Amino acid sequence: MQRPATSTRVGMGATLVALIVTSCGGGRPISMPPAEDLPAPTFVALPTDLADSIQLDAIDDRDTAGLPHGIESPTTESLGPALAAYLELPDAQTNLTGLLIDDYAVHLSYYQGGIPGRSVTAIYRLPWDDDPDREPTLDISEPTFGDRPTFSIEHLDPDVPARLVAALSERFPAAAVDWIQVANPESGFGAVWRLALVDARGELAEITADFDGAIVAVSVD
Repeated sequence: MQRPATSTRVGMGATLVALIVTSCGGGRPISMPPAEDLPAPTFVALPTDLADSIQLDAIDDRDTAGLPHGIESPTTESLGPALAAYLELPDAQTNLTGLLIDDYAVHLSYYQGGIPGRSVTAIYRLPWDDDPDREPTLDISEPTFGDRPTFSIEHLDPDVPARLVAALSERFPAAAVDWIQVANPESGFGAVWRLALVDARGELAEITADFDGAIVAVSVD
């Protein structure tokens, strides 16, 4: 069952009370204060510790009979180095069509040479455990056709995914983040982070967060 999305941005105070009194003979007019006299909406501040985000209250821990989740966390610490290595490419674009962080690599998809439709992916991999002296690699895929919309990474904070993973690990120790990606800008929220939270029974929730870490939606099965 999916719960309604919860916005982290808006926390409206009580602003208006309306009363309509009717009878057989008609309604009685009631005067209301002018709009400029009503208090302005207030906004929920972004918590310093993202684990304190009130939207996470929508997620309930499930009984997993003590079974481990078996999930390797995404390599969020690689995002900064991956972006730096990618931006050194001669045809690097500040507008990407995709960004995915999984347990072994950071995947950055873009239109090669800025040509719409000519999609390639730069894959930044850390050394394997059995070869710790090996340097990270950045491999470029063969071009394929793609028509995804682009989003800008000019103001993307590479520390935010790690903060989100840490917050979810703190709040839900029996679960783990399986992957993080930038959701399609046409999803309704614009370009946002989307994370899959998984426990031993499968996917527990999907969390959507702005690039600054503010959680804007939680979807629970």
